[in-house]
Amino acid sequence: MSIENELGTATESPPLFNYLQELIPLEDIRDFASPKRIGSIDFVKGFAIVFIILAHSSSAWLNAENQYVYGILFALMDFLGPSLFVFLSSLSVIFSIKNKQNILPPKVIRMRIFSRGAMIIIIAMIYNIASLTLDGWGVPFPFNLWGWNILMFIGFSQ
Repeated sequence: MSIENELGTATESPPLFNYLQELIPLEDIRDFASPKRIGSIDFVKGFAIVFIILAHSSSAWLNAENQYVYGILFALMDFLGPSLFVFLSSLSVIFSIKNKQNILPPKVIRMRIFSRGAMIIIIAMIYNIASLTLDGWGVPFPFNLWGWNILMFIGFSQ
């Protein structure tokens, strides 16, 4: 039972699955990620983030009898996670430079990298001010900008 308008076209919506199959073919859906991204780097960066999360949350789910496991996990995961993430982020910047070398002038590439690093550093400074204020630490103003968290480290590694 479809309802037709004056032009003779059906105005009733088809079922959802038929609508998706007819009007949005799977071949036409394009990937919005960068076409030259290396998926394995993103995959390993995800593992590095999982390592960081495990290192910082393992004390919550381990009982007092297994505190040695927490020490081993924290030493391994806290070393492996951030260092692997920063290494892969730097590697991604190098690949990005190599891909854009013949397309953009070197000055434009350099300014994009510096501006990306500066934005990450500004976000890290805002985070430092907010976290030190919320934690209640009495760190005076100019000194609370330069706490070395992972954002500050990634910003400077750009």
